This record gives sequence, C-alpha cells and structure tokens, in this order.
Amino acid sequence: MNEELYKKIEEIIDKRPSENAWLDYKEKFYDYKNTNKKAEIIKDICAFLNSIDGYGMDKFIIFGISICYHQCFWF
Repeated sequence: MNEELYKKIEEIIDKRPSENAWLDYKEKFYDYKNTNKKAEIIKDICAFLNSIDGYGMDKFIIFGISICYHQCFWF
C-alpha cells in the first residue's frame, strides 16, 4: 500500500466522517458463506460506482467500525 493511501485511510479512521458517496463503514467483513448475503458487496460497490457525488474519487469500505458507534458517539 502506498504512503498516500495509508495516510488517507488513517485519516478516515481518526476523524470518522459520516458515510457518503465515497465512504461506507461495516462492522464485520462480508459473509460470503451465507447465500443471502453474497450480493451485499456487489450492491455496495455498485452504489459507489453509480454515485455522481463520488465521481473521480477513491472509494473506501472501512471494516470494524459499528455504524451505531459512529452515529451514537460522534461528537
């Protein structure tokens, strides 16, 4: 991983901005063993690709951050 990308990910984790057209938080990795959940990663990637707001930007899915934690404890 290049230094610039590493710093961007570190900044996202430190600041925890709200989810948006280029950023999504997941509490856990995708469950590939569950047939009903296999389409979730495709849905998330397609949502990134179909967003005009995130056009030309790097997109990130950050695992290990609870959305509830992000929304309930963000000051």
